[in-house]
Amino acid sequence: MTGVSKHPVIVLTGEEDYFIRQSLNVIKSWAEDIDISEYEDLSREAEIVLACLSVPFGKQRVIIVSGDLFAADRPELADYVKSPVDSTILVFYTQKVDKRKSLYKILEKNAKFYYYDKLSGSEFLEFINTFLRDRGAAYDKELPSYIVEKTGYLLSDNARIGEVVSDLSRLSDFAGGDVITKEMTDRIITSAVDTNIFKIISLIASRRFDNAMSFMKDLLLNGVDELQLIALIQRHYRILYKLKIAKDRSMLELTPYMLKEFKDIELLSEEQIEKAINLLNSSYAASKGYSMEPGMAAELALVDLILV
Repeated sequence: MTGVSKHPVIVLTGEEDYFIRQSLNVIKSWAEDIDISEYEDLSREAEIVLACLSVPFGKQRVIIVSGDLFAADRPELADYVKSPVDSTILVFYTQKVDKRKSLYKILEKNAKFYYYDKLSGSEFLEFINTFLRDRGAAYDKELPSYIVEKTGYLLSDNARIGEVVSDLSRLSDFAGGDVITKEMTDRIITSAVDTNIFKIISLIASRRFDNAMSFMKDLLLNGVDELQLIALIQRHYRILYKLKIAKDRSMLELTPYMLKEFKDIELLSEEQIEKAINLLNSSYAASKGYSMEPGMAAELALVDLILV
């Protein structure tokens, strides 16, 4: 899925950090550790160019530069890209590409671009098959399609392949060489709706309102009923409350993933959780009793939760 090859100047870009990290690992393998340098401050242009021009201790030098490459003019880097040295591989890792910039025109002529965007349906299905086969997992031919549906990767703008890899790794480990079944999948892989609600509550707990709103809108746009969404958020708060007061959490029927996610948001106090449950009760009742614009009830509920 990566397929990166040697070139004096490489640009890695896109939303899928998992594939970018894989490509970076491949690129780093081309040089000795002493000949690898990483920069996160693009304003250090002169220093980066000087590092590129330095003679490597071994056969190859690798310089990795991350950040918003097209946020400003980069005259020194642009000059270097026009005539790079063969002993150095300069790698730019930037999430977005601005084709209007003069730097892009220069890179287009002198660099090799690798785009790592979200996978299409067929690509995602093939990725699941390849990943499970590489792990030596046994499964029937219908399972990958079931996993596609279960993860909700294709439906969510916020979903990333790294999360799916984590799920698939846990699933194959859990199977322990046995044939992976749908029942195992249900036990290990949390549904996409549940995953997003975990994230919404975690973002609420850390007071990151805009991010929480983004995940909520993602669910609404992909067909989750507004009243159902409020009820599901309330359900998760109830589970969180049980976890707060439970003496033996193993008695609660939660997947390992769910336990991990709830553990991550335990910065909420017992009192805050109780208030949230009561507020969601009121929001649910109000949503049923009044006519509102689509999404308004869920948005108002979210605002109330942020203020708890």
